[in-house]
Amino acid sequence: MPNTRFLRSPVTAIVLAVLAFATALSALGYALSRSSTPLRSVGTISVTTDAQLSGAPDTLTANFAVTDTASTAASALDQNNSQMAQLQGVFISARVPKSALRTSDLSVSPTYNNYGTVTGYRTEDDLTVTLHDFAKAAKAIDAAENAVGNDVQINGISFSLSNNSKLLARARVLAMQQAYAEAKSFAAGAGEKVGAAISISNQQQVTTPLPFGYANADKLAFAAAEPVPIRAGTLKISVHVNVTYRLLG
Repeated sequence: MPNTRFLRSPVTAIVLAVLAFATALSALGYALSRSSTPLRSVGTISVTTDAQLSGAPDTLTANFAVTDTASTAASALDQNNSQMAQLQGVFISARVPKSALRTSDLSVSPTYNNYGTVTGYRTEDDLTVTLHDFAKAAKAIDAAENAVGNDVQINGISFSLSNNSKLLARARVLAMQQAYAEAKSFAAGAGEKVGAAISISNQQQVTTPLPFGYANADKLAFAAAEPVPIRAGTLKISVHVNVTYRLLG
């Protein structure tokens, strides 16, 4: 019987190798599919907190109004200009910088009788003054009132911080710390852990109480022996944050 041998060509060897590799991959994929678990859906938690800090104001802003009436517009305006110059002169003499004096409004309007006839003209010139030395502010305001007399009134004063960025930054950090602590407390009760913040929104507000001593200041007796005391109170900065955190499971 003749001796025969099976000869494997190079092409056949390549085909068999590819089939063997594909079979191995298929088996590996099946094993992976049997051993892997579905990914857990990611949850979130949202909290809202408020933080408030107080600081001492360092700026006082006062608004004065000088009003005059005369038979003609020109006369009323001339009289008003003279009194406003006296008013500004008081602050300049008290070493208040001219840059701290600002004309905030100026108007000239006719006055009428009951029959609609023009009887004269009325002028009003508003001056806004910014002061930083509270110890001298009361005396300067008192002197300004006396310099012009009954034709001037104080429309109001307010207090503020010339730079509240540091106080605001501290309030923001405090609000975020409170938000994170609150989120951790809620998450721990649900068996979860808090991850990174994925959404942050905030609001901020600066408030000052009405200073005692200058309510209805235009009706006070400025001729008293002592100027009306200025009490700046405290300035409050509030930060309101709404934060959403990712839950880690």
